[in-house]
This record gives sequence, structure tokens and C-alpha cells, in this order.
Amino acid sequence: MLIFQLLVDKPQYLQQVATWNYEQWGFLRPDQTLTDNVNLFNQRLNYQLPVTLLAFFDDILVGMASIITDIYALGFGDQPMLNNVYIAKGYRKQGFGKLLVMEAERRAANLGFHSLFLFIKDQSLVKFYEFLGWKFVRYIIFLEKYNMTIMKKDLL
Repeated sequence: MLIFQLLVDKPQYLQQVATWNYEQWGFLRPDQTLTDNVNLFNQRLNYQLPVTLLAFFDDILVGMASIITDIYALGFGDQPMLNNVYIAKGYRKQGFGKLLVMEAERRAANLGFHSLFLFIKDQSLVKFYEFLGWKFVRYIIFLEKYNMTIMKKDLL
């Protein structure tokens, strides 16, 4: 069974989620260090936005997802973004990603949000999110060199 908890309630995992973020998406921000990522997730030790949700399987941290404001100025207005969705190697392809995304959606709705946005570089993930009810919004060029897909999910 997958158990979800907020990073604010399990701050001992801050270094691990910062490391996952740095290893998975550090290429998007080559000017940022692992220490910068630790500082970023330290700002997500909240019960309101921005927050990071942790996924545990048999008391082992297996994934994370963040719900944040539109820090990239992509035009989402007051609606939050689903960000940093990550399942650890060895735990992928077992349905954990689906459950993690669905829990993040539920928590965003409980915070009173009507929709979530996300942007993804890995185009193979578009089908995954479409399966979960996400809709294509548009393509963008992020940081003048990365083709990204923006998607939206209505929550309420």
C-alpha cells in the first residue's frame, strides 16, 4: 500500500527529494547546485503552496510530487502547477506514479483549486497524463532550448 505524507511532516527526507530533483531535472537549470535544490525544497516545508508530497511503500520513500505556484511565468494565473513528479528507479511501472498524481490532484482540490497545470519535457509522458484525464494546452520552448508540453487537469 502506498502512503502519502507532506515533506513538512517528514523533513528528514528533504535531502533525498532535493537530490532526486537535481539528478532528474538539473540539466534544465545548469546554474543551480544541489545546495540550491535543498534550499528550494526547504521553501516547500508548508501545508499550503508550495508543498511537496511524499510517497512511501513499505516505509521506503519511493516518490514525490510538488504543487507550486507558476514560478516560471507560464501564464497559469492563480492556478497551481504539478511539478517534480518522480518515482524512484526500481519502483516504476507499478502504478505508483498514477496514484501519486491522483493524490496530488486530490490535495490541490482540497486546497480549493479548480485546476492544475504541468509542463513536461519527456514527450513519452504525454500519454500517461492523458490517461489520467489531463488535456493538452500548448507547446512552449522553455529557456529558449527545451521543447515542453503544457497540460491542464480540471479538478472540480
